[in-house]
Amino acid sequence: FHVIYWPISVFLLHPFTIFVIFRKSPMSLDCKCGYVVHHIALICFDTYNGALYQMYPLAPLPVVVCTGSLCNGAAEGATLLTGLSFFTVALCFPYLFIMVRMHQKMLLDGSKLKVNKKKQALLFTFLFSFLVPNVFGFHHWIAEPINKQDIIQLPEIAWANTLATNFLVLGEKEGDVGPFIYELILLIVSIAVVFSFYVLITYHAVFIVGPQQKGRSSKLREAQLRFVYSLTIQVRI
Repeated sequence: FHVIYWPISVFLLHPFTIFVIFRKSPMSLDCKCGYVVHHIALICFDTYNGALYQMYPLAPLPVVVCTGSLCNGAAEGATLLTGLSFFTVALCFPYLFIMVRMHQKMLLDGSKLKVNKKKQALLFTFLFSFLVPNVFGFHHWIAEPINKQDIIQLPEIAWANTLATNFLVLGEKEGDVGPFIYELILLIVSIAVVFSFYVLITYHAVFIVGPQQKGRSSKLREAQLRFVYSLTIQVRI
């Protein structure tokens, strides 16, 4: 799937979307730029996760094997997985920016939730402070056991030696991921905070602001609401 999908998305889908946004979309310039940056980040992610590094966990043991051009060299599995976390986090930045800006534009003047750009920047800083540390957590808390070579020769893992040579071993047995458990805790907290904010702002835009604008909203506000719908569908996919 990775091999088939990434060239289509990188060379066709995302460039076409960027072209349509700039040439045809009535969006404001800030949202246009945010959406274009988001698709550039998607191009980088799909290239990395499609052509350069494909990760496959060998459950139930805490072992990850990877394929791709970077996995055939001397790069360590921990470094490659950290790279994947970087591109994943990078996707969230422009997406959250677009969601907040569109939500602010949909609010009527005088709404208590309508805030200035300085407060919006503080909100972005708060959200990003939960996302960025995950990249450092992936780098710092991955520690492979000294008997790694013995583990990858176990019958449950040995069959994969014929498919790949780059293995990342997080622990010696099922349920054991070593110090990486701290990154998993940090990741759960990050998802809980950021996703809760996403659900809250989406619910408010779709089920509270949207119905309030029916019958009196302009075509621009209706387009903004449809755009929020599309962003919600994109996350579900």
